[in-house]
Amino acid sequence: MMLAVHNDSKVKNFLLVLLLLVLAFGSVVVPHAKVASASGNVYYFSSTGSDSNLGTTQASPWKSITKANTLLTSGTTGNTILFKRGDAWYESTLNLTNKSGSTTDPITIGAYGTGANPIISSMKLLDDAGWTYDGANNRWKHPISDFSDALRLFVNGVSKYKVNTINANANETDVDQTYEWFIKSGWVYANSGSTAVGPKKVELILPTNNPPVMMKNTDYVTIKDLDIRGGLVDIDSPSSNITIDNCIIRESNQHGIRVWNSSTTNLSQHVSNITITNNLIDKVWTTEENNTAVALLGDGIFLLDAVEGGLVRGNTLLNFGHGGIVLSSYKATNVYGVHNVIVEQNDVSAGKSGYMHAFDVDGFPDRTTNNTIRRNYFHEFTSTSHIGGRDNKFYSNIIAGVTLTTQNQKKQPYAIDIAPWMYNGVQMEARDLYVVNNTILDTDEFSLQVLDSNPATAGTVTNNVIANNIFGHYGYNSAVNAEVALDVWANVVGTLYVKNNNFWDTSAKVARFKDLPSAPHYTITDLNTCPNTTPDTCDANTAADPLFADYANRDLRLTSSSPIKASGTNAYAAVLGSGFVDFYGNAWNATNPSIGAIQYVATP
Repeated sequence: MMLAVHNDSKVKNFLLVLLLLVLAFGSVVVPHAKVASASGNVYYFSSTGSDSNLGTTQASPWKSITKANTLLTSGTTGNTILFKRGDAWYESTLNLTNKSGSTTDPITIGAYGTGANPIISSMKLLDDAGWTYDGANNRWKHPISDFSDALRLFVNGVSKYKVNTINANANETDVDQTYEWFIKSGWVYANSGSTAVGPKKVELILPTNNPPVMMKNTDYVTIKDLDIRGGLVDIDSPSSNITIDNCIIRESNQHGIRVWNSSTTNLSQHVSNITITNNLIDKVWTTEENNTAVALLGDGIFLLDAVEGGLVRGNTLLNFGHGGIVLSSYKATNVYGVHNVIVEQNDVSAGKSGYMHAFDVDGFPDRTTNNTIRRNYFHEFTSTSHIGGRDNKFYSNIIAGVTLTTQNQKKQPYAIDIAPWMYNGVQMEARDLYVVNNTILDTDEFSLQVLDSNPATAGTVTNNVIANNIFGHYGYNSAVNAEVALDVWANVVGTLYVKNNNFWDTSAKVARFKDLPSAPHYTITDLNTCPNTTPDTCDANTAADPLFADYANRDLRLTSSSPIKASGTNAYAAVLGSGFVDFYGNAWNATNPSIGAIQYVATP
């Protein structure tokens, strides 16, 4: 299978989807939820149904989300609720608070029929017939009566820019471009680009919207095959055995899926066994929204403070103004934390967002531990991704295309960092981490940066391993003073192992290592001596062209002529465990493994 990226966006998107399908199903078995249960009943819903129908057949469906919510508390575990494909429910919330199935009879919420996923949305949908022309510049207006403000507006699924976001004096007369909108008491304004045809399928997120899906004290629930719009899937503690599979989650104001603990008193509460698989999670964004007045809030998948055991696999994430996949614990030093989560085979990119971390793993001491980030494709994003916590493993990932954003946002165009920071007076940690067998390419600054914001707090940045990685085409933006791949700050006093990495060298210098930024940069020979510190181990690092099969199209397999196809170390295989395979699922050579995310095989 070739990982290829082309300039044509449609071809690129098709190939990325194809890649994810192969990754998700080619070498693993993805669990699927049951369609019906042994003891529960199956109920059907359609937007053209009636709550006075029987509800137990497709020919006689019920209608309202309110009715669906009551069925989930009927006293029988394992009820299945199916919504008709092609139908839509607006200003609605699936509320699963205090609702539980069982191991053998989970609650299942899904779809029936043919066509597009059924829409469950907490947004306001304006009537297409309610628009009238406002007299100039293709601007149309729609009367409103039950609300006076909105956070975001979408026309036929495309996000628009609120004209008074920066300029408080802007009003409806400024809605003279198709990407603009405005709201004031009594009216919504949008630009259709036409004097004859008004806007269609206009959706608004209101400040009063509930999340479209809510859970708390919820157990054994599977949600699949839905189109969830207007907010997040909110999974609060304590809950367990929750599955979100094959859904579209889009058009949010902040997060896509949040798993957390809202309690301020019982900080040990958590969600156990969360499964998030095969979803498209898209905040939806326009380039016009990339300005400092738009809050950089929202993570695609946000596991916060309270998760024990999880699988995040095969998802595509786009357009989040902060982070793609985030595992974080910073509410307090005694929260439960985020532990034993596997994040694999996901495709994460920034889309049109001018600021986005592809991933973020961080936490207070002992709060974010034993998580595995492997075999993901993180690409075309703008701001460094964070590697932190304790005993977390990052391997067999491809990270490529980190660019200096031209938008008015923060600028950190390097792939990853090990750089814990202080939060509310507490130092986060980054220790006992393994960054092994990744391929990191095309960054406007560093491939990897290591720093310690508070070296006086002993032991928070130490015993970290950087091995078997490919660092290539780093710092090639001449406007940026970042011509090295590895940037280790002088304030890092903890032990750091840098072994068997390959630097696709474009100059004689490849690293800074525990010295001032103004100091001379180091060649491979210099780096292998571990300058400025002991007892660090820096050896067997090389500088060579990896000889990829087709670098221009991101076919990053190693060719038979590659100088690094059998020059890695297997010293960390036992630590990384039985799941330590390459990007495509190939087992590493037990004697002479390759460097990078893809194991060389003679017959790919």
